[in-house]
Amino acid sequence: MPAFKAYSLGTHFAGLPLSDVVRDCFAPPSGHIVGPGPRNVTWTSTAIYGTCTPEGAEGGCGPPLEVQSWPECDRNYAPYGPPSDLKPRTSYRLSGSYRLPAVSLEHGLSNRIEMYEGRTTVVIFTDGPEGPQLASHAARALARQIAPRLRSMPFARLRALAVSTRGCHR
Repeated sequence: MPAFKAYSLGTHFAGLPLSDVVRDCFAPPSGHIVGPGPRNVTWTSTAIYGTCTPEGAEGGCGPPLEVQSWPECDRNYAPYGPPSDLKPRTSYRLSGSYRLPAVSLEHGLSNRIEMYEGRTTVVIFTDGPEGPQLASHAARALARQIAPRLRSMPFARLRALAVSTRGCHR
């Protein structure tokens, strides 16, 4: 199993209870893969907060908040664009001048923030109208958890790790 840390926000976050923790072995679909998903079989960890009630006969919904942890070798920034796009302005301040590379992706009511800490990609999914604020609040809380591990690593090094699979250990 690759070395990565499974992150969560505790037993409650922003009034939402931790409703499930799922550890999965993810196998990518066969054929051409587009987007940020892994190209190899990998383990993931997901902490789910709150529940949802589908509306209508065909309705479906996602939980209000999910925190996924992936080995950074298997999910990183590379499929989104060039490394130069990951700048300190698309990051979270850890402490002092240290920053954590991150990208925010919004699609309607579904919001996603990905944070790259060197070994683990932390993906925050939110669903619903309060999603952007909830995702940002969760990202700041997770950045505080991550900070002690990365205080001495410069942003340029973290950014390089976020866009490359060189040095990945399987």
